[in-house]
Amino acid sequence: MFSFGLVTTLQGFVRSHSGLIATRFFLGLTEAGVFPGCFYMISMWYKHSEAQKRYTIFFSSTQLAGAFGGLLASAIGKMNGVRGYNAWRWIFILEGLLTCVIAFAAFFIICDFPDEAKWLSEDERAYIETRLQAEQGSSTENRRIRVRDVVQVFKDYKIYLGGIMYFSLIVPAYGMYFHIIPAELQTLKSPSKQLLHTSLPRSFEHMAMVGFKLNSTQFPLTPPPSHSPYF
Repeated sequence: MFSFGLVTTLQGFVRSHSGLIATRFFLGLTEAGVFPGCFYMISMWYKHSEAQKRYTIFFSSTQLAGAFGGLLASAIGKMNGVRGYNAWRWIFILEGLLTCVIAFAAFFIICDFPDEAKWLSEDERAYIETRLQAEQGSSTENRRIRVRDVVQVFKDYKIYLGGIMYFSLIVPAYGMYFHIIPAELQTLKSPSKQLLHTSLPRSFEHMAMVGFKLNSTQFPLTPPPSHSPYF
């Protein structure tokens, strides 16, 4: 996460198109482990039936962040020309620096596993570990991942099904965010108004995702058993 913020900040200082492409490459490289890592950490604290709601809230928070990002970018846009930098540069610089600060603080605040949480009592740690052990064997970092475990994961058809589902979701979403919506917003002459108009669709998406998840808890469907010890 810190690397992601650092690359984002450096993106505001590029001087050429090739430099921008290079920073975008490294931005994707550093971002690639953020979501899987966060989902893994959530799974180390909650049972599968409990983690789904947390997954939904975390995943939909990207839409909420996009909504507030539009409002924030609209405010930062007023810094256009400060110290000779265009407004879009300040957006990358300030938001990247904020990410670095939060990442640095999170390193000392967030615990990876329940048995590392000093703010829990011994009974609370034992309770969480017992619940997780009953379902997935262990919640601690002491669980060794063997080559055979990795092979089992790749043999599970749900891994590929989930990848196809995510790919089918993210491609149309990015197509809408980076092509359809910007094309529609070109009718608005003010960049600030363009950014403000992107907030409403993302806010609605956040509410819809959380709403669908809350509805699914009322009508749960039992998924087929997984052959992987980690899913």
